Amino acid sequence: MTLDATPGCSHLASHVQSGKDAKKEFANGLAKARRRAQKVDDSQSRALRYHCVQCTEAGGVKQMEIHHAKTQHAFSFSSESSAVYCALCRDMTYDKMAKRPNLAASSSSSDTPKKRKTSEANGDDSYITANSSQRPCGREGARGLFNLGHTCYMNAVIQTMVHNSLLSSFFLGKGHPIHTCSKNEDDEEDVPCVACGFTEIFSESRVAENTQPMAALSLLKASWLAIPEMQGERQQDSHEWYLQIIDKLHECEKPAYDSKGVCRCFIHKAFYGRTSQEIACNKCGFVSRTQEQMLYLALNFQKQLAATTSTNTSSNKKKSEPTASTSSSTSDPAPAPPPIPTMAACLEDLTTLENLSDDTYSCRGCDKKGQMTKTVRIRKLPAILCMQVNRFQNEIRGGNVVQKKIKGRVQYPLEIDMKPYTTRGGGRRGKGKGNGKNAKEEGSRKGEVEGGGGGGDDSGFLYELESVIVHEGKAIEQGHYFAFCRAAPPAENKSPSTETGRREWYMFNDAKVTVAAENLVLEQEAYLLFYSLKRICGAGGEKR
Repeated sequence: MTLDATPGCSHLASHVQSGKDAKKEFANGLAKARRRAQKVDDSQSRALRYHCVQCTEAGGVKQMEIHHAKTQHAFSFSSESSAVYCALCRDMTYDKMAKRPNLAASSSSSDTPKKRKTSEANGDDSYITANSSQRPCGREGARGLFNLGHTCYMNAVIQTMVHNSLLSSFFLGKGHPIHTCSKNEDDEEDVPCVACGFTEIFSESRVAENTQPMAALSLLKASWLAIPEMQGERQQDSHEWYLQIIDKLHECEKPAYDSKGVCRCFIHKAFYGRTSQEIACNKCGFVSRTQEQMLYLALNFQKQLAATTSTNTSSNKKKSEPTASTSSSTSDPAPAPPPIPTMAACLEDLTTLENLSDDTYSCRGCDKKGQMTKTVRIRKLPAILCMQVNRFQNEIRGGNVVQKKIKGRVQYPLEIDMKPYTTRGGGRRGKGKGNGKNAKEEGSRKGEVEGGGGGGDDSGFLYELESVIVHEGKAIEQGHYFAFCRAAPPAENKSPSTETGRREWYMFNDAKVTVAAENLVLEQEAYLLFYSLKRICGAGGEKR
């Protein structure tokens, strides 16, 4: 029996290595604490959430910290998250033994009810149903995630991914079989990889008989080991964790590059797109083209907010100017509120033609500096499109760099057509004279743009909103994250009139999950927006 203490808690590692039988004693104490927790009734569950591993004391966090000060018993079992709480760290530690339902010390046959043979049931349908395993993806509804110590940034992204139907099909199918993962075969310390952590949380989220919140312990551990700079109790940026974890997930899936150097694996197709940048010389017409990998689109709503505020101020000023027909006693009208920036305006600004200053670039065609134009458009769309609203910027105050958060809403739709922002969508290009070579090259590249669905029609450009992640607080390291996701309603809440396949909006605030109205979702000051293709072409030409 081995104890799996993560880098998050050196106290637990030291404790189990303090003596010859320390590991065994800790495992036995953990098993007894779990059994005591299981005997607590509902009326006591909130008060007795932590059970000491070294004695029979139980209580809340403050009570266990007082108990530690008196007895030096630092570790207790959490009945909420099935994890070990360290009073020295004041945080959860991550021990794989705590996740096992029975452990070594609970092997008594009296602890596990026996099932009768099917032949003994005598056709008792209710008995057969109660003793049959349900398929792992059979449950509909939503489960929360315990906060394991400033992990709301991670929980919001996990819920976004768990409730995406494309990712569910992958992780609940044969996308990443844990038992054949090369990481598990090669690593003697049984360290999970990021893909194994996601597979586990996807499977657990579909367990029909369990409606309690989940604890993404394996995924947190894998994340800490894969991304050392994001370890520990500090609050992290949800967007940064998303970018890092997708890269690590891509590495786990062994990228499959073709002869052109393009990866064709599932993760790459699901999350990665490409942008095309064109810089055109207005003197000779030469066009320089480059492509970059894209994991998200940044929405500069601050620029749109400033533009709308300026327009609104100018309009109000004109209205307030006196005219010959107005009386001097007429009071000035109240200024109208500034228009709310829209996602469409932000995307238009991102992909519109931009005039560059004369000394910014030297043309590779004529080797001269002069007036040039730059255009950035989307060349390839992913199946899952992430958009980030730029809310954070650095300012220098008193010689120090201080992070500032920009408040304000951006109007975002439930559905969006991304074609106008792609290389196929048209728009202004370099307006120089051009030469035959460049004109021919541009024409061929226009036809190569890939919609996320991979189909030849416009359905490969239509996306629908799947998730909204919101940040509350003045700065990244001080705030809190929660998410709104679409999910199927619980089976018990369905009625005969319920539309088949209909999904409702839920608010996921760590362990707490509540139904959310659609208008509430659209009124949020969003930080991250996730859109998915409405229809995806499969190998057989079918679309969902």
